[in-house]
Amino acid sequence: MTKKTEIDIPMEDGELVRRVISRDEEALGTIVTKYSSQVFTAAFRVLHKWPEAQEVTQDVFLALWRSPEKFDSKRGALLTWLLIISRSRAIDLLRKVLAYESREIELTPELSGSRQALHLPFAPDSEILVEELLDRLPEGQGRILQKVYVEGYALAEFASAAGVPLGTIKSRARCALRKLKSELLETSWPPR
Repeated sequence: MTKKTEIDIPMEDGELVRRVISRDEEALGTIVTKYSSQVFTAAFRVLHKWPEAQEVTQDVFLALWRSPEKFDSKRGALLTWLLIISRSRAIDLLRKVLAYESREIELTPELSGSRQALHLPFAPDSEILVEELLDRLPEGQGRILQKVYVEGYALAEFASAAGVPLGTIKSRARCALRKLKSELLETSWPPR
């Protein structure tokens, strides 16, 4: 029978984190080796881009190195904690990338030397039409569309504020959108 050395015995995550807290780079390396593929996969599922997912993966393990005391084994497993951080950071990066791309698209006419003005989402005539159409809907449906599609609230945020189940809000919004669509077809908007 062979005697197992310390290297052969897998270390518990809690012990590895305690060693990282005491600045043990080898313990961090063990965690990276153990969980980097899962952390990368979580980031890649959000970003769909290899370099950005690698950046998030490195950022996650750097965050663990900088603040290992933030991990609380009583609240869950280390892998779960790392995956939550990975997904959260990937979503943050995706938002930054999308915001940058949308600003770039908005600025393109000005940068190309064109004198074409940037258009607001609603022209005054269409704003009046939208208000009229929302007024034709039952009060609850019109209010949902006003808050969500005009004022920019998330459906879940509006449901929480209104104290109405999210499924009900979604159903009312779908119904209201169908009614608006039929109203728009009847008024033949936009004008040609």
